[in-house]
Amino acid sequence: MASLVDHLVESKRTIINLPDPAYEYNSMYLVADELSAFMHEFDPGLVGGLTTFFDVVPYSQSRRTKDVRIKMQRPQLNILSGATPSNLMKLIPDYAWEQGFTSRFIMVYADEKPIIDVFKTPNKPKPPPPPFQPVPPRS
Repeated sequence: MASLVDHLVESKRTIINLPDPAYEYNSMYLVADELSAFMHEFDPGLVGGLTTFFDVVPYSQSRRTKDVRIKMQRPQLNILSGATPSNLMKLIPDYAWEQGFTSRFIMVYADEKPIIDVFKTPNKPKPPPPPFQPVPPRS
């Protein structure tokens, strides 16, 4: 969780839209080919942080080492990851399926895996562009 927070702090962005005040936010995408590569066990502290970042609510943290004080007004995190149903069942305990973490999932499942040989598939020609049609002048 500490490393995730550190990276999210580094992803600070500011939008300047004068005369309005500057708008600051921290946004990050996390892409892991397997969910278990990112989160190898269910950690309630990490899951609570992930839920908070998904909801984009203010987050603050104070650490005892080096007097670290972290405040983010709009932290936002998206995760794109893959997992098999059996790994999800092993990773996420039964009680957690009824809590907020899994309500923030979008799950896509397919029981068929098409095998495509990309070297045997011929390239499709691009369609020709549409014919040029001049815009009539305004009167």
